[in-house]
Parts: sequence; C-alpha cells; structure tokens
Amino acid sequence: MKGIKMVEGKNEVAELRKKIENLNKKIDMMSKQLSFAVDRQYYFNAFTNPELQKLNDIPNHGILLCGNYGNPNTGDEWMLDTMIAYIRRYTTRKITIMLEPNRLFDPSVYLKYGIEYIHYPKTVYDYDVIEKKFDILIFGGGAIIEDGIYWEAYDYGINICRTVVDLPLRFIAKKKKVFCIGLSTSVELSNQEYIRKLQEVINGSTYFSLRDSYSIETLKQSGICVDRVHLIHDIVYANHELQKAIKIYKKDNHDPDTVHIGLVYIVSEETKPQFQQLINILKKDVEKNGKNCKITIIPFYDDWHIDYRFYIEEVGNDPTVNVLQYDSKIQSIIDIFMKQDIVVCARYHAILLALSLGIPCVPLYYDTHQHYQNKISYLLEQFGLNLGNCIGISTITDGSSMLERKINITNNELATKLSRESTYQIAKIFEEEL
Repeated sequence: MKGIKMVEGKNEVAELRKKIENLNKKIDMMSKQLSFAVDRQYYFNAFTNPELQKLNDIPNHGILLCGNYGNPNTGDEWMLDTMIAYIRRYTTRKITIMLEPNRLFDPSVYLKYGIEYIHYPKTVYDYDVIEKKFDILIFGGGAIIEDGIYWEAYDYGINICRTVVDLPLRFIAKKKKVFCIGLSTSVELSNQEYIRKLQEVINGSTYFSLRDSYSIETLKQSGICVDRVHLIHDIVYANHELQKAIKIYKKDNHDPDTVHIGLVYIVSEETKPQFQQLINILKKDVEKNGKNCKITIIPFYDDWHIDYRFYIEEVGNDPTVNVLQYDSKIQSIIDIFMKQDIVVCARYHAILLALSLGIPCVPLYYDTHQHYQNKISYLLEQFGLNLGNCIGISTITDGSSMLERKINITNNELATKLSRESTYQIAKIFEEEL
C-alpha cells in the first residue's frame, strides 16, 4: 500500500509539473503577443510625429534654435532668452525653438516671444523633415557635446546630444548655415562614430565655438582638428538684464544680526544624501558666530518639479529655511541674489551670476558628473580662481565647514569686461554671418 501511495504521489507531482510547464508556455506566448503589439504600436508612433505637420502652415520658416530648452533648467532658459534677443537684433527671420520633451511642461509660455516651437525628433527620419523646413540652424549654448548617451533614445524622442551631430549634417549637406555657439563637452569623448560626425559638423558649420578651453582640449584629445573652433565667453554674460545688474553691483544688507544665505543645489540620486548635511553645516557655521541664520533655497531645475518637491520634503517645517517656487526669469533670480549675504551654489550659471554680481559665494562642484569639470574649471579661472576653490558635493560631511570657504569678488571690473567681450563676440557672429 505504501508503494502504491508513493507511485500515486509521483504521478501527481509529474502531472502538476506538466501543468505548470504548459501554463508557462501560455504565459510566454501571451508575453510575446503583447510584446509584438507594444512593439508595433511603438514602431508606428516612432514614425509618426504629428507636431511636425504644423510646419506646413508656417511660411518662411527661417531659423531653428536648438538647445537644452523646455525642460526647464534656469541657466538654459537664460541662454535661450539671450539668443533670441541677439538673433532679433540682426534679422527679421522667423524663429522656431526646439524643446526637450517634457510631459508636465506647457511650452505655451514661449509664445511670449512671439515664436513657434517644436520638440526633439522622435526618430532620425524627422531630421530630414526638419531640414527641409528651415534655412538656418543654431545651437545656442550648453553642455550638449556628449557621446556617452549618443545611442540612448527615449520613448518620446531623441536626445540633444545626438541631435547636435545628426541634424547639422543634414543642413550642411544642403549648403545651409549652421551655427554652434558657446557649447561645452563632457570630460572625454570615445565613440568613434560620434567623433567622426562632430568633426564633419565643425568643418561644415558657418561658425562653431565652445565656451571653455578645457572642452577644446577634450576635442583635441579625441583626435578632432580644432582649427575652426572658436573660444567665446558663456552666452549669459551678454544678457541685457545681467549687464544692467553688473553696473549696479551688490547692495549692502543692513541686518547685522541675521546672515541671509541663498542656496542653489543640484538634486540627483548622487547628491540627495548630502543635502541635509549641507543645511546643518550652514546653520552651525552661522550660529557659532552668534548670529541668526536664514536660508532661502532657490530651485534651478523644474523637470517633474524635482527640485521643489525634494526641498519641501526635506525641509519640512524648519522656520529658518524658505523654499521658493521655481522661477527661471533672470531678473527674478538677480533680485533674490541681491538680498543675500552669501550664496552657496552648485549650478554652473548660479555661480556665474554670483561672481558677476560680486556676492560672496561658496561654489559647490558636482564632482561625480561628467559635464561639470570643464565648464566649472574655466568659469572660475575667468575670475582668477580654480577648481580648488570649490567644495565637491560628494565630499560634504557633517564635519565640513562652508562659509569660511566663501569667495568674495570685491570689484566688478572682471564681470564688466566679460560682459562687454561676450556682447561683442555674439554680435560679431550674427552681424557678419546671419
């Protein structure tokens, strides 16, 4: 009887295993069918970009202006504003801007400029459509020369780092003008296809420039000939609102008992752990001098409202810390900076603004990101400083000290010079070539 029960048990196990095997086959088949349906839908969507159809209704397409626009990132918005102002100074051609695909961002805010907008291509085939619609292509600043994500494509489009090489080649092939103004690179380039295309873009562009000498050195190290690459100042130095503020320079704050600190941070998975430590350090640095501390946190990045949401969650009900709403207007940020005794800045353009306005600044260095070393190093050198004046975000610990590392630019001669030279550089490009 025991033997019979054992056999019956084995049969039951075998039958159960067979059922499981059949079930797994059905699941696998359904999974493949679902995948096929998703792939077909993705394939169909990938070759369909209804937004480009509106270009058919626009006569005299004129200029397509590209960059890290529309995400939005405050520094890039300043570059966009500056580029539009200078383009309009030298031409009446229609301007269309190409935006990053951001599902939470309403691009109608750009209608204030009286311009049209489209988003990044969905596939490389859109490049051909875009080339036919525009006469001139302009890339207006930013750290967009990057081969590490050259093959990376999102479910809603192709990134700017691929567009900066693939789109210009279409314009160049049709003998159309291409301007790449004040770009920068990551610390190294290694993708040979990307490097080859970038060399062709440099050779065929009407004008090609970078905003720091270290990026030019990166191109050299990758084997690119840089004979036609110009070095210019960052586009934002030519911004009219910044130029007016530089003339006014820093106003004194008559509140001797309170130290007002403006904080511009970078929110990422790598930097989140150090944020609360940074807040605590700033408070201790002020309190040990017997003064009150007031920290104003200024969001500089609004993709999915990531900055604001993170700051609100971290700060909670702390009465000494105020989190501002995101505002990308340069005049708004200038007004906020002017009210601070010290600004602690991780964002590149926040450091640029603080140094230009003569506000004591503690620069933080996003030392784990490939785009920051070149541009930050050169920015500091323009004010007689170096990367050693920065505090690496990854090195922030509870035992760190911040405010004693502040930089204090005591006159505006350097900022005035940079502003004047930047205005001349950009004006010369458009006056001679546009």
